[in-house]
Amino acid sequence: MGSNSPKCTSCQKCDDTHIAIPNKLLSTCPASTQNCEACTRVKKLTSEVEEAAEKLKELIALLQRAKTDMNHHHSSSVSKLPPEILSTIFEVYTSDALPPCLQDEIEFDVPEHDVLSIPLVLSHVCHRWRQVAFSTPQIWTMFTISLDRCDGSQAEQDIISAWIGRTRNHPLTIHLHSSLEEDYHTALPKSSHLPALQVLASSSRQWRHFSARVPTYVLEYLGTQAQDIPLIETVGIGLRALQMDDAPIAHQLWRAVTTMRIEHISTEECLFLISSSPNLVTCIFEDIDAGGDEALWHSGQPVTEHLKIQHFTYDSSECCHLFYRVKLPNLRSLTCVGEGFTEEWSTILPVFFANSGLEKLEVFRLPSDSFTFAQLQSLLSRTPALTHLSLVCDGDHKEVVDGLLEHLQATVITILSGPGQSHRPFLPNLTSLELEMRGGPCFPWEKVTPCFAHIMLSSLPKEFMLRRLSSLKVVDTADLWEGANEDAEGGRLIPHNVLEHLIMAMRKGVEITFLDSEGYDLLEQSMESAGMDLDFYDSYMQGIKERQRKES
Repeated sequence: MGSNSPKCTSCQKCDDTHIAIPNKLLSTCPASTQNCEACTRVKKLTSEVEEAAEKLKELIALLQRAKTDMNHHHSSSVSKLPPEILSTIFEVYTSDALPPCLQDEIEFDVPEHDVLSIPLVLSHVCHRWRQVAFSTPQIWTMFTISLDRCDGSQAEQDIISAWIGRTRNHPLTIHLHSSLEEDYHTALPKSSHLPALQVLASSSRQWRHFSARVPTYVLEYLGTQAQDIPLIETVGIGLRALQMDDAPIAHQLWRAVTTMRIEHISTEECLFLISSSPNLVTCIFEDIDAGGDEALWHSGQPVTEHLKIQHFTYDSSECCHLFYRVKLPNLRSLTCVGEGFTEEWSTILPVFFANSGLEKLEVFRLPSDSFTFAQLQSLLSRTPALTHLSLVCDGDHKEVVDGLLEHLQATVITILSGPGQSHRPFLPNLTSLELEMRGGPCFPWEKVTPCFAHIMLSSLPKEFMLRRLSSLKVVDTADLWEGANEDAEGGRLIPHNVLEHLIMAMRKGVEITFLDSEGYDLLEQSMESAGMDLDFYDSYMQGIKERQRKES
């Protein structure tokens, strides 16, 4: 029976059959021997009922087995699949539970409970599925330990050991989580946590992806118990206070890690991590704690060079002058996000660019508010390999956005430099431009189409070069207040006369996307508001989705 079947109040089981034999309101036999005709009849019937009840139990058990056999013979084609195919299906089905490994997708959040229980669900469907599930180690390689629920029992330790044992030494993905506030103020490990942590530490040679949002003592304990972590690739740690150079777990993890996401550490500790992780490729720092007057902190200090970091993200509400102290010459993507200190980026990033070179930078996301267009142009002129540019525009962004679009229009065709000339084209490899508008003036759509002038040109002499910009995405995140009138809503839509030029570019192959903060298609709404035919747009969007599917 299913797990939701009611349990017997006597035996607390849900698969036993009980038949109650009346045994109440029996009168006292006047005969001392109790062998009167009525007593004899009751005894005989009681014996017959008990025999019938046992026979009924046997029949019910036989019926259950017969139904199981019937289901097996009448079942769908899935049950007739070879074990190897069924095992592959199990792997694909559980793949959503595996954490992503890319830079901006390493999550600290505990996956949903129903996702984590998928292997257990598969192993409880039927005997055959249970055998296949237990012989498919890949579906058991991810698990979460919530320290809030640990009770330190032997049964709990056995369950974790059994789960890890089913992986058969395949690489593990581990999530550690604690939400109890009082645990974060404890210096020593809680006794209820130790059994689970001991089992976890014993499997350290299998760790590949490790994320934790736990008290400091948990990491310190794992650092003393874990002997070796040779497979580690992805690390995500949410910290509140930890001296990185004193934590044993740090020395274990940082030697081999290639991807990390760290939050709530100081600027000094950020620098320590970079210098301590020689194989680091992807690095994400979030909610960094800036202390003291960091404007002077970088003065006279050495610059740390890291040759392997290719993806770097800094996302914090406090300014980080780490960029003064690092050199990342092989960086391919850079994301700088921060609210409250945007005026600092125009000072910090030019120094970082000058130190690092960034000739290989392909993807760049930054807030535009702290820059004048001249400053932004100077910065972008150092990134000849840039293919994707994303600007976050908050407040009065008109000068920067207008200036960028006008300059892209003016430089869509470049005359190649001759011998001895030092002229460099502006963003010659840019193919995708994204702008996130967080309020301020409406987006200047009338300046868009000229940026794609190359679509009108089939060929050029070899001394000319075209920038192949092919994609523009505008996201309007300025939420309208509840009950805003139609004029306010229509104010951010694209005018009819501009739409005609955009559609011409779209017919030539340019991808143009216009969304609001919730993903609602404002370009389609603009066309509908202008009374335009949407048949073209439907097929156009279908083509974009198909192209994106093939690329992914």
